[in-house]
Amino acid sequence: MNHAMTPPMLQAVFAVQIASLLQSAICISRYSRQNHSYHAIPPTSFGIYHSLWDIFNVLKEIPEVMNLPPVYDLYERMIQNKIVQLPKGDRKPFIVIEGVKGSGKSALTVTFAQNMNATYLRAPPEYLTPFKMWMKTRNKLERNAFHALSNYLLAEQAKQMLESKLVVMDLYWHGLTAYELGRLSGRANVLPVPSSPIYKWPEDLLVPDIAFYLMVTEESRYYREKHTNAPAISRRLRDAMYKAFGRFHRPRMVHVNGDRSRREVEAEIRNITCRVLQGLLDN
Repeated sequence: MNHAMTPPMLQAVFAVQIASLLQSAICISRYSRQNHSYHAIPPTSFGIYHSLWDIFNVLKEIPEVMNLPPVYDLYERMIQNKIVQLPKGDRKPFIVIEGVKGSGKSALTVTFAQNMNATYLRAPPEYLTPFKMWMKTRNKLERNAFHALSNYLLAEQAKQMLESKLVVMDLYWHGLTAYELGRLSGRANVLPVPSSPIYKWPEDLLVPDIAFYLMVTEESRYYREKHTNAPAISRRLRDAMYKAFGRFHRPRMVHVNGDRSRREVEAEIRNITCRVLQGLLDN
């Protein structure tokens, strides 16, 4: 039996190969263009903020927010250059726990704070809570600036508490930025290269002494979302966020397996904290 390909069959094979090569070229081109855009366009254009100045440049025309006394006070202190980093010295540690929706980070953070006799700061501050629904009617840059402002307001509050009390937070700068990068990554999960300055910590925002992120499987996340009514997120967004968490600098985040019981996960975070931050905890 003759198995030689006829001309029509050869044409079909060549067509498939050419289509495959073209698709690969398109994917590479899209990847290159998107990574180039991360370098060519300021992060603020994506709704990612690296300074309080950038945040107020977006929000200063919204009087409903700017007229709030804590917000106006923060703005005045920024203008007067009175916002400074809190040095590691005679103070308690500042700890952040992050994770995707459905990872159990908030419940875990509350338990961890209780066991460490710490203060748990939840975003946003109470005086911003009435604006959460209203901000959903604003554009994306304003919404992201609002959430970023919440971080700075809580950070200034934490600075006062850290003189005598360990402070714990979730949904801080790492979480907000990873979520936005995940949304921008597209179907190909294209993130900025690891050396990109987009991962650099804001110079004027309180730096955590240690930051954790919980990694959970899709099955665990689905189970928790189902029992907590947490809004669902896609597997693609989850994977992109995990990739982003691993690329942040200062501080680099500590990965913790969140698939275990809350008691086991909390115990591991507590043990790592006590080992790494023993000097600060003894203050």
